[in-house]
Amino acid sequence: MAAKVAASFACSAQKGQSVFEGGTSRPHCGHIQLNMGYFHCIRMHTRVRLHPISTQCITKVMLALEFLYRAARNPARVALFPGTWNPPTVAHVGIARIARNHADEVIWVFPRTFPHKGFDGADFDARRRMLEILARQHAGFSAAVSDGGLYTEIAGEARDYFGPETQIALVLGRDAAERIAAWDYGAPGGFDDFIRRYKLLVAARRGEYEPAGHHREFICTLQMGSAWDDVSSSEVRRRISTGENWRELVPPAIAGMVQHLYEQDRGEGI
Repeated sequence: MAAKVAASFACSAQKGQSVFEGGTSRPHCGHIQLNMGYFHCIRMHTRVRLHPISTQCITKVMLALEFLYRAARNPARVALFPGTWNPPTVAHVGIARIARNHADEVIWVFPRTFPHKGFDGADFDARRRMLEILARQHAGFSAAVSDGGLYTEIAGEARDYFGPETQIALVLGRDAAERIAAWDYGAPGGFDDFIRRYKLLVAARRGEYEPAGHHREFICTLQMGSAWDDVSSSEVRRRISTGENWRELVPPAIAGMVQHLYEQDRGEGI
């Protein structure tokens, strides 16, 4: 029995699907879910020992999103808003509010790993708390943690969580849109395939993103006022480090946390 469970688990992992039960996406004690449909699981109330078997199936197991706070339960459209949130700013809240016009639920996503950035400043748990606070402040906002850090990985985790019927979009800035359009996806037409599956909602900060003609139907511009152009997480950190006024750049709901987390490190190069 154990060998059969292990073999099924391994082959599910190869397919790139979530192998764990829904909800927060983490396995509950004594539960093993095989990919035989959403929320179908095998419950074992005794200790299970899996013996090693010879297989080449397992490549990588990706978990679905782990929600910190949920605003909606059955959304037809969701918009994923990934970031490093070091710290979140009023510009981020403005972008999320505009994205809310295109989705039933905007999910602030914090990756466990950053593929292109180092992890400095506030620690993982502190950033989780800031996102949860912000999500609770606004209707239609949720907060979640992803295992993957790439847009393709985050979108895939959301697809595993929500299933095939939910429309999934990604919220990102103009500079990020330009980067992912130029990425090497390992095969011709990789970006074309990606945006057909996941629409892009691109914030127009310091100029609009200009997509190729055949991409326009899959990309929506979020019009932003020029007042947001100079608001960034790095500017918040810079002002804190030099003792300048920074509070106007962060949402009031997390200003106290930002002060505690970042002012204590003033002068240490945060």
